[in-house]
Amino acid sequence: MGLHAVVSRLRAYCLARLPSTREFLYSQKPIGSPPEQALLRIAFYAIAAFSAAGASAATLYSQTTPDEPIGAFSSQDMTSGQIIADNFSLSSASTVNVRSIRVIGAATGTSISQSTDIFRVVFFEDSNGLPGDTVEGGNFSEGVLSTRIPTEGQRLNGRNVPIEYSIDLADGVLLNPSTVYWISIMNDPEPRDGWLWARANGTFDSQIATVRSTSGEFTGLPWVEGASSGGMWFELSDQNVPEPSSLLLITTSLAMIQLLRRL
Repeated sequence: MGLHAVVSRLRAYCLARLPSTREFLYSQKPIGSPPEQALLRIAFYAIAAFSAAGASAATLYSQTTPDEPIGAFSSQDMTSGQIIADNFSLSSASTVNVRSIRVIGAATGTSISQSTDIFRVVFFEDSNGLPGDTVEGGNFSEGVLSTRIPTEGQRLNGRNVPIEYSIDLADGVLLNPSTVYWISIMNDPEPRDGWLWARANGTFDSQIATVRSTSGEFTGLPWVEGASSGGMWFELSDQNVPEPSSLLLITTSLAMIQLLRRL
């Protein structure tokens, strides 16, 4: 479930408690107990701010499917680790700014709660059907903000719990329409776990590329073409990932309301 789906559910809960926005904000008629009213206001304004921020957001490119992915390939930025890249082309009418990525993957070797994500995302130009030079401003290293939510789908490769990650790219990267690019998404979860990037359940493009990492250096790597049976699972957006504090404010407020109603 994506972040917007979570907020949609929270918004529906608030609307179920509030007859109307006008009544809530301006009416003198009490709605719930005084503590409930205060918490509802906090949640209401947090959801409103979140919704306004996403109102003009657009999905720029998507290789997602209604069916949850079941297969995955290793993609890590560590010495001798495998790196995966997938090609794509935007159908937009003009240059766009990619500010976040949604991707499904899985950590291996440690429980989800014990691992710490260290993502790296790199955009490449195309060079004769393989990744070429890094796109200007398209190398996002350690420290990128990410959130994660279990998908409740089938285990990837039959073993690993699938997680939907939302990766923030801060100021983003500018990409041109009708141009072939490559994207590589890597994760080196601590403490020294492996990471799998899910394959899409559908046919988008049968071409991916693989290479052995040299832990940080991408120029001139000997990429090799590989078949992926449809492409990797990812989605590009022009909206930044909300700060975790915003989501925490919403969920904490609503949790407190539920607690108050039980007392």
